[in-house]
Amino acid sequence: MVLQCEAFSARNDVVYIDPKKRGNIARFISHGCFPNLIMLRYAENDLRLSHSRAVLFASQPIIGGSELFFDYGNQYLSRAGFDCQCGTMWCDSVGKQWRSAYPTEEEVQTSFEALINSF
Repeated sequence: MVLQCEAFSARNDVVYIDPKKRGNIARFISHGCFPNLIMLRYAENDLRLSHSRAVLFASQPIIGGSELFFDYGNQYLSRAGFDCQCGTMWCDSVGKQWRSAYPTEEEVQTSFEALINSF
C-alpha cells in the first residue's frame, strides 16, 4: 500500500506499508472518504522517516461498535483499481465537494496534545 498522507509527505517521501503478510489489527481498517481516523507520524528519539511509525488516531468521536475508516489516498485507490462505494458526499467518486469538513492539522494536533496532557 502506498500511503498518500500529510504525515509522511513533508519531504515528498513515498511510504510503503504492506500489512498483507504481517501486521497488526490496523490492517483490517477499511477505506472511507470521510474517515474517523487520521494517520500521524510518530518518531521517538529519531526523526529519520525510516525509523518512524504510522499511528492512527481518532479524528472525531467514535461510538463503540462503529466501523473504523482511514482514507487510503487517491494514489493507492487509482493504482489498485479501487472504485470507492462509501456513498458519502465526501466520496472520491463524487469529487469531495465537502472536503473542508475535515479537521485541520492544527485542530488534530491540539486535540492530540490535550489527550496526552490528560494523562
